Amino acid sequence: MPDSKNLNPANIRLIKVNDEYQLLACLKHEIWGANRNRFGKWEKGEYLAFIVDNGIAALAKVNGEQFISKTPIWENGVFPFRIPIKFLRFLPPENRPSHREGEIIEAIRDEAGYLYGWVINNGTTQIVTKCIKDNPKYIKRSPKSTSIDKKGIF
Repeated sequence: MPDSKNLNPANIRLIKVNDEYQLLACLKHEIWGANRNRFGKWEKGEYLAFIVDNGIAALAKVNGEQFISKTPIWENGVFPFRIPIKFLRFLPPENRPSHREGEIIEAIRDEAGYLYGWVINNGTTQIVTKCIKDNPKYIKRSPKSTSIDKKGIF
């Protein structure tokens, strides 16, 4: 994964992932998928923050155009509507900042109130990326060199 120190997105889409295994499959294949076409407004270069169990688990960028495929990647569904992504950071479960506590949720609520959506921007993106890029425990290893199973990565 790139060690890009210049992570300054204008906005970030928050992506809720059902479980760790689903995230690891995305990491390995560098793809995010959905059951319906939801990527119409997504653009190459947009940032995505992946959330697993209320923790910010990874930061990625959209890396191409959406496409349809029925090739199995995930065990819990086909998710034929897909978009290529490039992971910039991956945080192991024990090192993930919560998106529901501390300065992250305060910034989200200050910006958007209690009924915020799944796209954040302005100063909130700076706080989220700071929590990720300043974390010394992120994994730098390329996802192409990983193997996954239900226990985790590597």
